[in-house]
Amino acid sequence: MSALTPAVSAAPVPHPPSGASTSSTSSASKQSRAVSGPTYMENGRKTYVVHGANFEVPSFIDITKSVGYGAYGLVCAAVDVRTNKKVAVKKNKQVFRDAGDGKRILREVKLLKMFRHENVLSLCTFYVGSGTFDDVYLVTELFDTDLATVIRSKQNMSEDHGKYFIYQVLRGLKYVHSSNVVHRDLKPQNILVNLNCDLKLCDFGLARGLNKLDTIEMTDYVVTRWYRPPELIMLNKHYDTSVDIWSTGCIFAELLNRKPLFPGSNYLSQLQHIVGLVGIPDGILSSSSFQNKDAVEFLLNLKIQKKEDNSLQSAIPGSTDPHAADFLGSMLQFDPKKRLSASELMKHPYMSKLHDPNDEPVSNTQFDWEFDAVETLSRDDLRRLFVTESQEFPEHLPVDL
Repeated sequence: MSALTPAVSAAPVPHPPSGASTSSTSSASKQSRAVSGPTYMENGRKTYVVHGANFEVPSFIDITKSVGYGAYGLVCAAVDVRTNKKVAVKKNKQVFRDAGDGKRILREVKLLKMFRHENVLSLCTFYVGSGTFDDVYLVTELFDTDLATVIRSKQNMSEDHGKYFIYQVLRGLKYVHSSNVVHRDLKPQNILVNLNCDLKLCDFGLARGLNKLDTIEMTDYVVTRWYRPPELIMLNKHYDTSVDIWSTGCIFAELLNRKPLFPGSNYLSQLQHIVGLVGIPDGILSSSSFQNKDAVEFLLNLKIQKKEDNSLQSAIPGSTDPHAADFLGSMLQFDPKKRLSASELMKHPYMSKLHDPNDEPVSNTQFDWEFDAVETLSRDDLRRLFVTESQEFPEHLPVDL
């Protein structure tokens, strides 16, 4: 993305958010104590102990510290000693205990293995742990922080920075969408950022294909809800790439305001926030974009009104660019058919200083969703699929299938 360098250098690059790339002495000490080892294994790998759990890596990877852990896995910062490249190693624990979780991780493995784009996270390597073969490890590029941390920080950030971040999001989405993939869970936490403001989309576990008729999982998860478009809140079964465009609009406004645009506490509250800003389009009952007519009638019966003093410009009061409100409005269209695509948005006047038609590539490969069509996979089926995928990498552990 060399063509962007002049535009970036013309704007001040934000300093790292507080705590994003360096830790306090106390925190660093705790992280250091959380990791011990390694112990070398007969199969050529080595094992560290991270937060009391075994953490297995190829011989050429040295763990430096733990950067996150929870009920389902661990993430460590590490170094590939062959290249001195910093990487992140994520251990997904007991992947095969739940078919849904296993399928989600397999989906992400397959996608990250295929993706090759400057603004989309890709897989460096991937392997199944030894022993019970229940743990799956993903190795990716290491990033300093995520966009949510940048937004929450007190670091000054100009509109040019927000513009550059969103341009990279759109550039990544153009590639992802051309791969026959819809992200479906785009939010600041799923956007990785380096201290030089380079950005990559990540966390594709909920992604789906463009041609797959599917019902989105309506989990009651507050953070994700804030970036969810109205058609999915209203239980539409069919969707397309426009769901990611709506989320991008929410993220754009949040970058400029440093606070969520639609912070609904539940789905009704979410719709009230949305309608209060963008209104309800005429003819919504007859629109093919909203198949769930009961949900539409329910919305209309609520008699939520757009606030008279609300405008898209009022949603981003700090913007000084005359094209910003129209740019935001091109993403926050209630009717998904009226939202611009990622490619079209990069051509918008708001992006004129960054848009480079010769450096906004699409994918040469369409993702094959055939494996995802299988509704039920046994524990052994899942393990076999993971091992087969891992054998395409040189670090895989031979397993008797």
